[in-house]
Amino acid sequence: MEQGFFNFKNTNKYLATSYLVSSSNQQVFSCVNSLNIKTFLISGPPKSGKTHLTHIWKEKNNAKFINSEQMSARNEFEIQELLEFIKPEASYIIDDLEKKLFNENVLFHLLNDVAEKNSKLFLTSIYRSNGFSLSLKDLSSRFNNLDNFSIEHPDENLIKMLFVKFFSDKQISVDSNVVEFLLKKVKRTYQGVYDVVNILDDYSKKRKQRITIPVLGTLKI
Repeated sequence: MEQGFFNFKNTNKYLATSYLVSSSNQQVFSCVNSLNIKTFLISGPPKSGKTHLTHIWKEKNNAKFINSEQMSARNEFEIQELLEFIKPEASYIIDDLEKKLFNENVLFHLLNDVAEKNSKLFLTSIYRSNGFSLSLKDLSSRFNNLDNFSIEHPDENLIKMLFVKFFSDKQISVDSNVVEFLLKKVKRTYQGVYDVVNILDDYSKKRKQRITIPVLGTLKI
């Protein structure tokens, strides 16, 4: 029986058509494609595709990213600069909120300003909104009332698709039996799949050797 072969080419990895949809993330994918949700937070484990979703939403809504420097504004002038950045009926994204070291006053004013201007705001994090420890009570109340959607742990079908995608992102060509072998061996998390593909990418580049079942055996994957 002839062995299947994955021969990958470099492509734009943030296309809507390249987002992997399964039962684990169908709800969040539908949310990102909805025109009715104004301000919402999508949570999920590391490497679960949150940033990919922000780029899909960015293209659909002509959205702009709000960066770490803007979220850490420390005086009234800097906060006002951010609020002036927010335009009426426009769309904005804060990716990986937990990494932004944000000023709570900034987030509070931002949420209010977005609502007043009838704008949209899409946030992502590894935490749901009630998973943040917020000292500002008014912010805590408003933040906890955000629409929350969660990416669930990957099912077996998604794990397989993730291997194919991550190998593709690294432009690594592998036989299909390599993916089937890895399915039985690795930790079934988004990060687990990502880490294994990185290990194999490093090995392949250093040894200039294709990834095969015998190679996986020597690496004790």
